Amino acid sequence: MQYHAGYCLHLFDTTQNIPVDTPDDFEFWSVPCTGDLLNSMRLYSWQVCFASVPGLSTVPGDEKYSVLEGSRIVLRHPGKAPFYFEIPSMPMETGGVPFPQPQATLPALN
Repeated sequence: MQYHAGYCLHLFDTTQNIPVDTPDDFEFWSVPCTGDLLNSMRLYSWQVCFASVPGLSTVPGDEKYSVLEGSRIVLRHPGKAPFYFEIPSMPMETGGVPFPQPQATLPALN
């Protein structure tokens, strides 16, 4: 996903040292940055999005989410304070994706 400036987000149980699926009452939401034109939206795992594909089966602990580098995310779960975190951005030297920068132009005067 490096070419698309993204990461896969997994949940991991550090006490048992194994990947785990998202508990039913946990929700990941995007958090817009100041100046963003997008609203906050819930993130859904690949497994939830492709659940209706015939013949597709998933292994417990294989659940993953796609997130863009630099994204701000909040984990919400009942009875607990929201947990905010940011997805790291890759420096250009290590494979970060260069985005074209807008160029300011002035209209030609006749």
